[in-house]
Amino acid sequence: MILLFGGTSDSRDLAVRLTRRGLSVLVSSVTQEAADRVHEVGIRSTTGRLDTPQMCELIHKRNIRQIIDASAPFADVVSRNAMSAAKLCKIPYCRYERPEVAQDASNVLRVANYADAAYAAARLGGRILLTTGVKTLPQFADILLSSAKCELFVRFIPRTSNMRLALDHGIKKQNILAMQGPFSAKFETALYDNYSIDIVVSKEGGTAGSLPSKLKAVETLGIQMVLIDRPAIEYVNRFEDMHGLIEHVIGENKGVLS
Repeated sequence: MILLFGGTSDSRDLAVRLTRRGLSVLVSSVTQEAADRVHEVGIRSTTGRLDTPQMCELIHKRNIRQIIDASAPFADVVSRNAMSAAKLCKIPYCRYERPEVAQDASNVLRVANYADAAYAAARLGGRILLTTGVKTLPQFADILLSSAKCELFVRFIPRTSNMRLALDHGIKKQNILAMQGPFSAKFETALYDNYSIDIVVSKEGGTAGSLPSKLKAVETLGIQMVLIDRPAIEYVNRFEDMHGLIEHVIGENKGVLS
């Protein structure tokens, strides 16, 4: 059986394609919402955050023979734990990572991490829209809310817990945009324009993370983007092409996986 770490649309697609090739797949995702999306297409899943020992326990319990790490580009803790578990359990590991979006624009400021993004946005000032997910809010709120020249807006998936976290961190109710993507460039443009946004803070989440739509919108409106680069991780057996990864898995384990 293959243990596939995911929870994204990419990982569900990959799980479906592996299953169609006759391979047995167990998807590990953090949230029940992600697990439900996998169940919809008839694939088994397990939920919860796992550290390395817990991953090893699951590997032995379910007779896992291969790990595929298709977690989101910024889920670096999952990736590091998965690589460690594969090494400890002496099973193959490979990584699927959605391609980055090629861009070279004067209005896009690239930074290395969340802290750099917060300070960069604070220096620029203005009406700032944070699109990096509610879990990153604590790393931005103190810096941006303490600046007299910044007004912070946040966009995240509509959940009660997310709303509570935003309010607890001092975000005004009228500055909370609770909505579920993906979003088109036309929608992004209208949204930024409606709220008179000056700066959009985004992660390099690739096409699946709606980055092309955001880039098109900031270009159309002539506003600034602060773009956070992906964590620097030295992956083994890294693929950006699903077909290539699947062929690698089948070729490496032919006659073994089931």
